[in-house]
Amino acid sequence: MFSYPQIVSPINKKKTSFHLFHYTDIDSLKAILNNKTFRFTDLSKLDDMQEKESIQYNNRGYTTFVSCWTSASKESIPMWYLYSKGKPENMIRIELPANPFTEETAEEITDNQEPERCVNGLSIIRRYKNNSSILFKVEYTDIENDKKLKPIESSFLGVKQSKEFEIFITEVFPSLGYYKNNYWSFQREYRYILWYDGDDRNKIGDYLYLKLRDEIIKKMKIVTGPQFNKYEELLTLLVPYGIECKKSILTGKVKIN
Repeated sequence: MFSYPQIVSPINKKKTSFHLFHYTDIDSLKAILNNKTFRFTDLSKLDDMQEKESIQYNNRGYTTFVSCWTSASKESIPMWYLYSKGKPENMIRIELPANPFTEETAEEITDNQEPERCVNGLSIIRRYKNNSSILFKVEYTDIENDKKLKPIESSFLGVKQSKEFEIFITEVFPSLGYYKNNYWSFQREYRYILWYDGDDRNKIGDYLYLKLRDEIIKKMKIVTGPQFNKYEELLTLLVPYGIECKKSILTGKVKIN
């Protein structure tokens, strides 16, 4: 039986007080501030090629959209390296309070109601019940052939006979995006997770976007990467919002190439 990993405090019921960190580049920061949104990417486009697979499908991850963060406040050389994309001079790290999205993207959910939300005009299902949070703490496992890493999408439970017809009962498990191989445990990852449940995945495009709350922008903090060199451009971007910025503690101490 599939079991959910830790669900982090519901947005509408209890505001979370801890902060999360997101490694990215200055161009992504521009898009975030200009549009007041964060981008969600499907699992098939991420660096962990294993997590897009289920028992039934080689690429089930294309329906699961995530925004990836870390709880590690201490700077990580592997994270700077992984997300530099060959351009360490562009690298920054964003810090925000957990659950930064607008209330309209995380409305109250009643018992026994499938959590659903329209994002970009499309039906999005949060693949868990009785909780309005979309934030999960990723769990890591190194058990060989662990079905958490390559889960069963559904399980046939049997047939229920009525007077007029037979009902085939199938249990569908929420599956991808919650677990990763222990090789990735250095990331100490938290994820915001959405799942597209429509018939035509292709009409979504490559990404989904959720809106940030207005007051959250002012709480953003930026750390520039060890080899960042676009300070004039960055300050021009941050000053209108009064966003705090400081240099990496690794500046001049490590080469990220």
